[in-house]
Amino acid sequence: MTKSTVHDGHYPYVYTSAQLAKYFGITVKGIEYYEKKQLIAPARVGASRDRAFNLTDTYRLFMSRYLHQAEYSIQETLTMLDEPDLSNVVRQFDDKITQLKRKQLWLSRVIDRLSENCALLKRAENGPFFEQVTSPAYQWLFLREMDGPHTSNQQQSNEYRAWNELMPITDASLRYSADELKKLPVEKMAEDTYLPAEIGMMMDDNDFEQFDLTASERTYFMQSRHCVHTILIGNAQKIETAAWLRPTFDYLTDHNLTMDGDIVTSLLFVLNDEQDSVRFDEAWVPVKHI
Repeated sequence: MTKSTVHDGHYPYVYTSAQLAKYFGITVKGIEYYEKKQLIAPARVGASRDRAFNLTDTYRLFMSRYLHQAEYSIQETLTMLDEPDLSNVVRQFDDKITQLKRKQLWLSRVIDRLSENCALLKRAENGPFFEQVTSPAYQWLFLREMDGPHTSNQQQSNEYRAWNELMPITDASLRYSADELKKLPVEKMAEDTYLPAEIGMMMDDNDFEQFDLTASERTYFMQSRHCVHTILIGNAQKIETAAWLRPTFDYLTDHNLTMDGDIVTSLLFVLNDEQDSVRFDEAWVPVKHI
């Protein structure tokens, strides 16, 4: 930037739009955007009413871009730029640091979760697999019965929103009651036998605590258990039928296992096939030997 002999009586530095745009690596249109948002207010000079930016404008433009990079909104930036009290500036920086740390934690867990899901889907390329492992501990949020309406009051809506904002750390989930399934002998189940289930969301118990979610009458703690861990693969339109769980039932029968708790699934992906949508769910089946 160059000095100008034209000044506002306070600072002997005045710059054109082109000079500032070049210095900050943005376009003249970009400069005009900051003016439109009232972040800067350059004087107009000469018959052509060209913009003239003094040093105060330059500082405000710099700080606007600085705060934008730190994910401040336009309104937050305006508040900061016009704040005369340093203690308030410090408080607002502290608040933003807290927000960014939460986002950093969220991004870290998103990377972990997507990596886990990707590894599971790679295994599923060869079809369903089964392994007996100890499951993690989860929190599960009830939304509605499979064949029931989705109704909620304001408190419930706020709870759903808090969980949804954390996707994909939170997952869409199905829960099949072991007590209900045991009423339907596996050997007598037709492929289209209806299996009652609940629709909800689930997340790792550690994440539940780290993101400060609050337990309610709609949340259930699912403790770590000895489980059959598997991938359910099937028609996305038939997740309420026995066909969806048939390979799992067959595995339990073949290995002399019986359900020892509710089956809980976590949606991984829905693949749009030419004929039908194919759904992939991670599933945990608490078991014990017969």
